[in-house]
Amino acid sequence: MAVVQFTETISDPELFPATGESVGGACDGWLLYTAAGTLTAGGVLLVTGQRKAGLAVAAAGVVLAMLDQQETVKACWDALPGYLTEIQSILARVQGTIDEVAEQGAKLRSALGK
Repeated sequence: MAVVQFTETISDPELFPATGESVGGACDGWLLYTAAGTLTAGGVLLVTGQRKAGLAVAAAGVVLAMLDQQETVKACWDALPGYLTEIQSILARVQGTIDEVAEQGAKLRSALGK
C-alpha cells in the first residue's frame, strides 16, 4: 500500500460552490415542492369539507414555505413596522374625517331646529 500526497487543491465551482449554495442535483428545491404539495393538499381538504385537517395541513405547508423563503420572510418582517405606522396614520385621518362629519351633522341639525 502506498500513500500519495496531493499538492493541488480542488477549486471547481461545480463541486464546491463558494457561496454555500447547494450543488445542483435531484434534491434541489425539495422543500419548495413539499410546501407546495402540502398547501395544495390543505386546500383540497378545505374544499372537501374537512376543515380541521385542512387547516392543520395548510398551516404545515405555510411553515414549510416560510422555511424555504427565509430571506423573504425576514424582509417582510423588517418592513412591517413601516406598514403599521402608515396604516395608523391612515386610520387617524379617517377618524378625523368622521369626527368632522359628525360635527357638521350636529351643526346642521341644530340649524334646522331638530
